[in-house]
Amino acid sequence: MFLLIFFVLGAGAALIIAYLLALVFMIIYTLVSYLFESMFLSRVYHRKKDKHAWISFIPFFNKYFYGNLVGCRIQGIIIAILDFVTCIYIYLFFFHVDIAMNYFFVFMVLVFLSFILNIYISHKIYDKTLPKFSGVLTVLSVLFVIARPIILFLLRNRGELLED
Repeated sequence: MFLLIFFVLGAGAALIIAYLLALVFMIIYTLVSYLFESMFLSRVYHRKKDKHAWISFIPFFNKYFYGNLVGCRIQGIIIAILDFVTCIYIYLFFFHVDIAMNYFFVFMVLVFLSFILNIYISHKIYDKTLPKFSGVLTVLSVLFVIARPIILFLLRNRGELLED
């Protein structure tokens, strides 16, 4: 299909379509990840009897809670900043395509750094809850990107997360 578009419409159109598909995938992933992570964090902090558990549904700020859960506050703050800048970039793409195309490499670096930090914190959570399977869960999280928020959601009732 991509080759057909490439030959019929030209390389530029094919690249723009590929770029749009990548952005649509990232937006869908971000929404699914946000929902599952927020439900995970809300449940864990609610079980910890934290009166601020509702804050886990505030975009970007919930990343601080995410890192704080395993003692990685700084990494959580960095992820929040990276995700905020990435959202600004997505906004710029839709309204200022020329700016977005010029800084595509910067955008990909931001997404990659955010992904690495999310995997790092997730690994610490896996190690805290299921130490025997933490490596396997981390590999699954890397290979199947959508697996990370789903695995976290499934771990929301683990008692090990209640310990400080």
